[in-house]
Parts: sequence; structure tokens; C-alpha cells
Amino acid sequence: MLMLSDRNKDIMSQANGLWIFVNEMIDHKNPNFEDDYCKIVYIYYRIFCQNYRSFDMLIKDKQISPAIVLLRTMLELHIKSHFLFFIERGQSSVSDFLDGKKPFPNFFKMAEALENYQDESGKGFEGSFDQFTKKNLASYEKFSWFSHGKGDYLKAFFMQGKMIFTQENITELLLTAKGLFETLSLLLFFSQNKLDSTKILLEKIADVDAALGLNNEATK
Repeated sequence: MLMLSDRNKDIMSQANGLWIFVNEMIDHKNPNFEDDYCKIVYIYYRIFCQNYRSFDMLIKDKQISPAIVLLRTMLELHIKSHFLFFIERGQSSVSDFLDGKKPFPNFFKMAEALENYQDESGKGFEGSFDQFTKKNLASYEKFSWFSHGKGDYLKAFFMQGKMIFTQENITELLLTAKGLFETLSLLLFFSQNKLDSTKILLEKIADVDAALGLNNEATK
């Protein structure tokens, strides 16, 4: 039976603490919506957090495959939130997307649009979304194998009669979910013009990463 490594238990514990920290900072009773695009960021964030808690429970229950399917949905919510706020804001109405009058581009086109985005100072996302595409980590495509029933994982299941996940596989999933939560939380605060909260969160993320030794791993 698959048992979670101490490393993965530590990641889950730190991520849970971060989730509590962030949600204690959010004013859910009186959220600040400058426009509908700020509101949809908040709505997507709430849905993402519900999925994140379910993802956490699935991992704890060693249900890795359904956790991956859910992580794919979380990644879609993550990129749609950024796409609407940074690309579509001021170009169309949120209701057009909610009513289906204007469809979302596919995942890779949204990622491309976000990678090409620059603010007034010329700053962009510098690979934050490109990393999920086929030419890099291909996370979205890998996660899709589980929801669409194809790919290398299905072949392995077919040949071996069971799905095998290593502790390293689980670590990657946990860190991906943690990263999505962090960046979506930053977007939420940014969309509500809460720059102090953004700064506090960045400092907290740095502390969590230091506790997990992620800063050291990134410099290797």
C-alpha cells in the first residue's frame, strides 16, 4: 500500500498552514469588486479553494489518479482567472463568457496570450504560463491523460494492471498545487488593490519555501 513519505507529509502540512494563513487574510464578508473581472477572479478563487481541499483529501487517501484529474481542473481555473483579468478585461464583458456567447480559447492559446502580455512598464509573466505547455513541463497535457483516458500512464496501467506512482511523482503534484494556489492568491489580492496583503503573502511564501528547502533546490 502506498504510504506518503515524510517529505510529502511536510509539504502538505506547510501548504495547509499557508492555506489557513491566506484565507484568514481574505475579507469574504465584504470583498472589494472594482468591476466584474475582479468579481470573477474571486469566484474562481473560491471554486479553486474548494477543489484544493478536495485534492488534499484525495492525496491523503492515496487516491492519486482522481487527484490528478482534479488538479487539471485547478490549472484551468488558474489560467482562466489570469486570462480574463489581464487579457480580456476592458475588451469584453464577463457575462459574454458566462453565457457562452464568447468561448474561452483553448488552454495553450490562453497560455500564449499571457506569455505575450506586458504591463505599462513592460513587465510580463516570464515563463509562468509557458511552463505548463507542451514544449516545457507539459503539465496540462499529462494531467489530461487521466481525464481523457490515454497516454503513457494508461499504457502502464494496461501492461501492469495497476497505476504506479513514486514519491517524486506525488511531490511534483503537491508542489504544482501549492504553486497554483499561491499565484492565484496573489492575483486575488492584486485584483482588489490590496498591495500590503500581496507583500505579506510574498514574505509568507518565501518563509514556507525556506522551511521546505525549496530555495536551496532551485539553486542546485
